[in-house]
Amino acid sequence: AQGTAVLRFTLRRDGAVSAWRIERSAGDAELDAAVERMIRRASPLPAPPPEMGGETLELVVPVRFALR
Repeated sequence: AQGTAVLRFTLRRDGAVSAWRIERSAGDAELDAAVERMIRRASPLPAPPPEMGGETLELVVPVRFALR
């Protein structure tokens, strides 16, 4: 399977992912499930640098699955 999902998530100041959702499906349930497993395993992420103000940071990232 191939496709690109768009993942939206909120990163707290300490690097923990506080919320997430798949903004756009990859078009395959197994790929979408892989995105879910990825974001759950990734938390905590590295904390944002201090010069990025605010308590949280919202990110929207494409997650691309391709055959090689």
